Parts: sequence; C-alpha cells; structure tokens
Amino acid sequence: MQTIRFGSLARRWTARGALVWLLLLMTASLVSAAHTWTQKTTASAPGDRSNHAMAYIGTGKALLFGGNDWGGGDDETWVYDLSANTWTQMSPVGGTKPSARWRHAMAYIGDDQVLLFGGWNGSGFFDDTWVYDLSDNTWTNQNPVTKPSARRYHAMAYLGNAWVVLFGGYDPNTNIRNDTWIAEGMRLYLPLILR
Repeated sequence: MQTIRFGSLARRWTARGALVWLLLLMTASLVSAAHTWTQKTTASAPGDRSNHAMAYIGTGKALLFGGNDWGGGDDETWVYDLSANTWTQMSPVGGTKPSARWRHAMAYIGDDQVLLFGGWNGSGFFDDTWVYDLSDNTWTNQNPVTKPSARRYHAMAYLGNAWVVLFGGYDPNTNIRNDTWIAEGMRLYLPLILR
C-alpha cells in the first residue's frame, strides 16, 4: 500500500482506489476535450448582420430574428436546426411579425416558443412584446398592459415554467437602466377542448 500526501492530509490508496482515481482523471480529460467550438458550413444562411437576437426554441433548434445589415434593419425570421445542420428562413403565417429592428432581446419560454422585447430601428425605440411559435410559424403581438419602458441593449433569460427575466438596457432618454422585469404567462396555449 502506498501513501499519498496532499499538504497535511494523508490517504492510503489501494489498487482499487488508484483505479477509481485514474478513471475519474480520464473522464475529466475526456469531458474537457469536448469543450470546443466547431464551425458549421450550411447550404444557406442568414445574410451578414450584427445586433440581432437568437434564442433556443426546442431540441437542437435556435431562432434568429432581426439585426442590422449596415443598410438598415432586418425583419427576417430564421431557424437553425443542429441535427440537419440547416438554416431555414421562415415566412410567418399571415405575414404578421415584429418590424425591422436590432439591439432587441429574446428568450425561450417553453414548448417551441420564444419571447421578443424591445429594440431599436435607427430612429426609434420599441416597447413591444412578441411571441414566436415554431409549430404554428406565427408571431403574436402580446400587447401587455404593464411592460418595461422602450429600450435597447437589454438582456433576457428563461427562468423555467414560461417565466422570463429582463434586465437593464439603454432607454430613449440616454439612460442606462438597472430595472428588473419578469414576464409570465406569455406562452401561447391551444384552447382547451372540453370532453
């Protein structure tokens, strides 16, 4: 039996203990080796842009909306599918969608839906709240009575159970904001069918 010392602690390791330790080290090295970025090449993709927003929208999928292509704002809706390694430009049903904007924020809200708030179009700020539903391929303006003030450069994150937190941003009066808002109940539900 061999004694291994770490500072003032001493432990005795048996062959079995050493094997377990070795397996843990090997597993840790395999996990750390998987922490890499991989560039994906797709047949089609959104055009060059900045200040767009993206959010997870269901298993292996991400939603992209808006952005600035240096010629102005963009109002395109795109979905990236990891398993197929494809970008698909969506044409929302009914043509209803948020207006062109950038510096907005989006967050997943459950099922295959994403919440979008705010942004800027180069001359004006937005304080609108939209939900995109991938299954229905629709954008719905929520028009909540109580909502954050118009802003850009804010951040949003999913909290679980269809709750989203929004923090900060930059408002039309050139103020940097430090307010926190919680959006709840924004998810779109199918009507209940009585049995």
